Amino acid sequence: MSAVDTLLSTEGTFELHDLALHGHIEHDASLVHLDAGGYHWRRRWLRGTYAPVTPDPTLLSELIADSSDGKTLSLADFAKARVRREASSPDLSSDVKQFVQGEPSLLLGVFGGDKGWMGSMSVDAVRQLFGEERMPDDFVRIKKSLKLQAVVKGQQRVASYMGKARAALVHAASVASAATSPAVDST
Repeated sequence: MSAVDTLLSTEGTFELHDLALHGHIEHDASLVHLDAGGYHWRRRWLRGTYAPVTPDPTLLSELIADSSDGKTLSLADFAKARVRREASSPDLSSDVKQFVQGEPSLLLGVFGGDKGWMGSMSVDAVRQLFGEERMPDDFVRIKKSLKLQAVVKGQQRVASYMGKARAALVHAASVASAATSPAVDST
């Protein structure tokens, strides 16, 4: 059954909220939405079926804190945020991992200015788009159409940045562990 078939009701319609159906378009480890854990909607308790649709202020603050310069978020910054969120969320399938690696590329392709996925978004634009769920004040429509090939190239770059971010976390953890371990007397 396709994602579209799953979203459509028996009457062949769906509501915008249905896009939050977990496991299709919606996925765990979202940058600003909590993982699907169950909440009340339409007077039904839907444990894990639908994800929260309201941005989480703490996750938004953490995303903004991932900015390497405090002013903008680049592809590398979004990759760092992906690693952070995936570390604190349920495991994602390989298909979902590949999909979410393409999201920052698509995002910057539309909102990254003339440089596309090689560009960046201002912290204010990130706050407006993700936190306030509105078009950023500094949004300028892209002049060229966004090609799938460019999104895929950006996705591959995100995957590379994520590998580097994971390696940095492992290194930092080993340094911290070494610093707190008692010294061993070798005499």
